[in-house]
Amino acid sequence: MSRFGTALPAVAATLGCVFGAFGVAACNGTPTTTTPSPAPTAESPTAESPTAGEDIAGLPRYRPSATISEAGGSTVLRTADSVEQVQRFYADVVSSGDWQVVSQADTANFASFVLKRAGQGASITIAPGSDSLTLITISTYPSS
Repeated sequence: MSRFGTALPAVAATLGCVFGAFGVAACNGTPTTTTPSPAPTAESPTAESPTAGEDIAGLPRYRPSATISEAGGSTVLRTADSVEQVQRFYADVVSSGDWQVVSQADTANFASFVLKRAGQGASITIAPGSDSLTLITISTYPSS
């Protein structure tokens, strides 16, 4: 008997079941087929969560949008609205709030803001995504 004992056949059977889940082979040796899920859309709550009402460190979430990811001071949103519509929204937000605009860039397909206020900095980037929807990235960080 090998030093692996009877563990090797058990591992092989487990891998067969795992690969079966991916459509390679089933546990009983017959091929399986899997149906791919449809691509996520801005309206698809399974791929992302609808944007909640909470601000991101004092900056409002764009509406309508869906949250793609949120971690460690960075939030990514997605909307069907154009880059220009989102840019106008955030331009109004920062001009009427307590944020100071450090730099701003606007083109037909891209917009960004670098902002600061007492003890805090933020950046907002607005750009087209690969799926014809607009991506909004908001990052916040401590600032002196």
